[in-house]
Amino acid sequence: TDSIQEYWAHEYSTTSLAYGNGTWNVVMSQGAGLVVQVYFSEAEFPEGKVRQYWDAGYDITSVAYSNAGWTVVMSQESGFTDQYYYHRDVFPESAIAKDWDEGFSITNLEFGNSLWVVVLSK
Repeated sequence: TDSIQEYWAHEYSTTSLAYGNGTWNVVMSQGAGLVVQVYFSEAEFPEGKVRQYWDAGYDITSVAYSNAGWTVVMSQESGFTDQYYYHRDVFPESAIAKDWDEGFSITNLEFGNSLWVVVLSK
């Protein structure tokens, strides 16, 4: 976490986040246009915090699950005009097909603790 803060101070943005085999992998990029970012981790998917940051003009730009729980990165000026997510114990295939027809794309997809989290954005 200190490394992420240090890179943010040097105008890098967190553009991808993943966890596997006991190791966190974080991609930090310059010029991504993600001006202000926050991240938070909770054992259960942090619906309340996501809604709080949505209300403040942030979008979900990365989601990952580790043995400690869910980590979400949210960013301002992501370029998305609309966003929402599913969190279900069964993959929401038919709902996603309908969303594609309405112009949404999957921008994050993660499975952890028997839960699918699918973020769709325009």
